[in-house]
Amino acid sequence: MKRSEYLARWIGAGLGVIGGFTLGYFMVRGVEAHIPLRDHRLTTLEGLIFAYLGTPYVLGGCERSTSG
Repeated sequence: MKRSEYLARWIGAGLGVIGGFTLGYFMVRGVEAHIPLRDHRLTTLEGLIFAYLGTPYVLGGCERSTSG
């Protein structure tokens, strides 16, 4: 794996963590109930996993669209 791919994957994962936490936060606020913090952790973990695994596909699509 190239260094730039490695860095891009972890930047994408960081953005996924932020997005997952934000999603969990607004889901809990929308329900207006006392939901434990683990729901935030679950959406944050999901954001991390999906972003880490999905970043190469997004970058691969970007590389193909700009190269041709």
